[in-house]
Amino acid sequence: MYQGTSGIETVMEDVLKVPGEALTYTNLGSMLALFGERVTEFREKRKQSKVTSRTISTYSPEAKAYVTGGTLFEGEQILFVNNQEFIFGSDVLIYGDKVAIISLEQDENF
Repeated sequence: MYQGTSGIETVMEDVLKVPGEALTYTNLGSMLALFGERVTEFREKRKQSKVTSRTISTYSPEAKAYVTGGTLFEGEQILFVNNQEFIFGSDVLIYGDKVAIISLEQDENF
């Protein structure tokens, strides 16, 4: 179990070491609000490491702007779902033979 921002960075670095695909269920708007540039940096590193990704995220204007503001790289897919019907309070990341669950509550990042 990892805690805090350093724990999240440890998980993100571990994702880059595992070849293949990362699957994510998240609230991208909350991820951006909590981790800002770290999300962008991780995405760029993932692109360079050739780890593909499929993401399901609740819709928010910030998340949509983030995705449409840049281009999706080859092997990256993002599907937005209705934020009234689906409430994601955590980021669930499945990669290799591992599962990481990151709380998106302000004071509870583990």
